[in-house]
Parts: sequence; structure tokens; C-alpha cells
Amino acid sequence: MGLADLARDGEQLEEALDRYQAALEIAREIRNAFLMAYALEGMGRALRLQGRAREALPVLQEAAEIATRLGLRMLATVAALSRGMAEVETGRILDGLSRMAPALERLREGDLPTRVWGHFLMARAYFQAHRHREALKQLAEAARLNGPDALVAPLLPELRRAEPLFRLAKRRGVQWPEIWEPLRRLGRSRRAPPRAALPPLEIRAFGPGEVWIEGQLVAWPEARKAWELFFYLLGVDSATREEIGAALWPDAPPARLIGQFHSAKWRLKRILRREVLVLREGRYAFDRRQPHWYDVAMFEEYLRLAR
Repeated sequence: MGLADLARDGEQLEEALDRYQAALEIAREIRNAFLMAYALEGMGRALRLQGRAREALPVLQEAAEIATRLGLRMLATVAALSRGMAEVETGRILDGLSRMAPALERLREGDLPTRVWGHFLMARAYFQAHRHREALKQLAEAARLNGPDALVAPLLPELRRAEPLFRLAKRRGVQWPEIWEPLRRLGRSRRAPPRAALPPLEIRAFGPGEVWIEGQLVAWPEARKAWELFFYLLGVDSATREEIGAALWPDAPPARLIGQFHSAKWRLKRILRREVLVLREGRYAFDRRQPHWYDVAMFEEYLRLAR
């Protein structure tokens, strides 16, 4: 789990999500509720940092519910703060602030790095709500707790997303630790390395359902649900997670469905070595923009031309 945290705080977010998902699968298999809650909170935070706050919300809700049920006060508090920030970023500002404010009070019992992160997150939330006085107050408190030279790893990705807040603070004369200065600038010049062209997928739905990559048949060891998810979304234009759940996991309770869906989605990406699903307005679909050949689509095209 520590490697997942390092990847998240270093903004290697895809790697972080993969590691949290792997940890979540292990936690479910051994029925370790603490690890489940921890992995879900980390996954939700990574999704939010990726700009996928709407997807993060149910994941963080499940993390908070498990932590609360187990009496893990600090983990439940951290999950509440993360969930509140995700709500703010999806436009539900009042809901987010009303969730974050009492959680921040409870955070007084937490360790120093978590308190620094919590106050800084609250500053960002207040700034997005245009409540600048409260935002600067929380920023100043985060700076005071941080001290002149402490390096708070969970703070790093938040620093890089707060440039407008820092500009306001500079105009108002609010100081922050010198160590924040180079850290908050790291993300500005960062550019994703160019991706190598992926070999096309050859998809054969007639028959048993096969996928070939560069002449090699893709194996689906212990990943039947990933295979079902892939071919299900090939056969429809798009579907919500609830519709997918009703088709693939009809007997799963809603809370467990979230984990099973993300597990299948993660396995699908790992097996095919690429992201093949897209999410638009709450609906998942097969990404037909990527290079692929699909026998059903070709058959339908031949029928159309024959008419």
C-alpha cells in the first residue's frame, strides 16, 4: 500500500490506481476491512487528483462507511475530507463544505502531516467557494503547522493545483513555507511523455469471444468478469455502472458492486495493456477511437452495403 501512496503523491496516478486496486482485491480476499477502507480512500483520492471527482465520490463514500463501522475515526475523517473536496470539485460546494468543516475539527486528534494536508485541502475548498477570507485563514494554519522545512508528501499534488490560491495569498501578504515554493512549481512544466502507438485489437465476438493482439490470442486467467465486461460494452452504445451491475452482478449489493466493477475494469486494462473504456456523463462505453477490428461491426457494415 505504501507504494500506492508514493505513486499518488508523486502524481503517477495510473500506477497508483493499479496498486490500490490490487491491494483492494487482496483485502477483499482475506476479508481485511481496514485495508479495504484504506485502499478505497487512496483510490478515491487518486481519482479526484486525476480530475475524475464524480467517479471518486462513491469510492470515498464506501471507504468512509467501512471506516466508521470499524470505529477507525481518523481514516473515516480523512475519507470525509477527501469526499467533501470531491463534492466541491463536482459543483456541490455547500455539501462539500458542510462535510469538510466538522471533519477538520475531528482532525485535531490526527498526526501533524495529516493535519497540514487537511487544512490545505480546506483552503482549496473555500477558495473554490469564493470564500477567500476563510481560504487564507486555512492556508495560514497549514503553513504554521507545516513549519519552515517539513516535507508533507500527501500535500504535494494539492500544492500543484493551487496556483490561483497562492496568487491571492501573495497579494494579501499571507506567507507560506519556503519549501513549498519549488514543490508547487514542479507540476507546471511537467508534460506526459509521448505514448508509443498501441497495436490494434482484433476482436472476434462470433464464437467463444476472443481478442488478439499482434497475432497472439489474449488469455483471460481468472478474469472472467473482465471478459464479460469487455464484450458487454462492445454490444451496447453505453451503460451506467448500475446497468452494468444488473447485467454482470445481479445479486451483488450496491456497496460490493462498486469494488467488483472497479476490479473487473482494472483487470481489463491490465490484460489488454491499455484503457479501453471511456466515461462520459456517467455512462461507460468501449472506446471506439482506438485502433481495432471488430467482426460484428464488419458484418453489420457488409449487411448495410448489401441492401
